[in-house]
Amino acid sequence: MVTEKPQAHELWLTEYPSATLKPENLAVVETRIPNLGPGMALIQNLYLTPDPELTVRRVRTWPLRTALKAGPAVGLVIASRDAKLPKGTLVRHEGGWGTYTVLGHGQYDLCTTSEHIPPQAYLGVLGQPGLLACAGVWELADVRAGETVLITPATGPFGTAAARLARLRGAARIIGCQNTTTGTGEPAVDFDIVIHHQPADLSKRLLAAAPRGIHAAILGAAPNLFVDVLGAIAERGRVAWTADTGIPAEAMTDGHLPAADLATILQRGIRVIGYRASHFQHLRDRVEGLLAPELTAGRLTTGPATRRHLADLPEELANTANGSPHRTDIYQIAVP
Repeated sequence: MVTEKPQAHELWLTEYPSATLKPENLAVVETRIPNLGPGMALIQNLYLTPDPELTVRRVRTWPLRTALKAGPAVGLVIASRDAKLPKGTLVRHEGGWGTYTVLGHGQYDLCTTSEHIPPQAYLGVLGQPGLLACAGVWELADVRAGETVLITPATGPFGTAAARLARLRGAARIIGCQNTTTGTGEPAVDFDIVIHHQPADLSKRLLAAAPRGIHAAILGAAPNLFVDVLGAIAERGRVAWTADTGIPAEAMTDGHLPAADLATILQRGIRVIGYRASHFQHLRDRVEGLLAPELTAGRLTTGPATRRHLADLPEELANTANGSPHRTDIYQIAVP
């Protein structure tokens, strides 16, 4: 519910972390909402999501005692002195974590919602997870009609969007791979089969599901899974690999590939491309153009957000920065 005379709260970094970010390094602070200047608008933040690229090293670059820019937000314009941004408009922005944010022209993206496109979709399948999925499926792994595709994780907005995009590209078979310790939720309906990650026999089980091998793999996963699936990649297969989907650091190896695996890549002519969301911001319009119609038609769904007060977020934000498991990807901010 939007309040007429809001009382603002912001999440601040009050001291720099040492080895790990602790909840005690963060504080929720009551602040004043500044008067709006020409061309400015006041946004009531409704949803927040942590940036998957968030690390302790990055936290140490933040200014102290100001609203954290820890990830994107979706909010509603409740007051405006910008003729192009009327009251009631929904926007996505990265202006800071708080109950309210003041934005100027060019500091936001407009969001179009409907019965089938809820606001949180712009932080999920229409946000950075969808952007990563589109870059992997559409450009880097270059999924083609009739191919067998591997996607991991098989749950969450990244896996859901990637599977739908692979189906749009004409993939004949879509295999999901899910880490049982970090994956939550139900896999998307576009998957033909979902295999749980057990390193001892993962390649064999993948080959049983795809006897001709996997032609394209989109991995939002840690290095250990990449090593385990390599044996199932077909000759001249393509692998698009990103770590920006929030895989916890505890699920990662030291990142080194054994010499035998490097030889496999060379002998089979496998193309492996690593990427980050920051490399593909130009695809934002394409993501919405491809996936918004799928949401409207009911062929793609977006999960609910979890309600949180700002006071609940220091611990979960610390878990994200430290690479520990966290309970949700998208938070619906409750008014204090």
